[in-house]
Amino acid sequence: AWPEVVKIYPDILQYALSIVPAEGVYTSPIGQDFTTISWTRKLIGADLANQEGYTGKGTVSAVLDTGGSPVHQMTRGMEYYSTMREKGQLKDTNGHGEHVASTVGGIRVFDRTLNVELEGMAPETTLVGIKLLKNEPTKYNDVK
Repeated sequence: AWPEVVKIYPDILQYALSIVPAEGVYTSPIGQDFTTISWTRKLIGADLANQEGYTGKGTVSAVLDTGGSPVHQMTRGMEYYSTMREKGQLKDTNGHGEHVASTVGGIRVFDRTLNVELEGMAPETTLVGIKLLKNEPTKYNDVK
């Protein structure tokens, strides 16, 4: 009855690939289906928000994860810090931290392999990567 409510969705489990059109679903060399940031941007409406001027400009987004890559094409200008004691621990050999950082604030690039343009949800945010997770799985009793 509220005029502000446009639609109510049923509370059911959804998978991104079940609502991405066929042209947005790719298959990796090992046979795993996936989609790209381009399609997830559309799923959550970030592309429309960006068109309205909500691009992350003037904001800072911190990604606390497994690190990142200062030379990755989508996050070249990102600032990196680490809570790890060992030197050289900014590198993300796991890939998850870089994936999250690219999704949050990656700048627009063109992926020649997939023939698709990629861009993060808030491409004008200032990205800060903080490595606080090891790249390998850790057992609970190893945590100090």
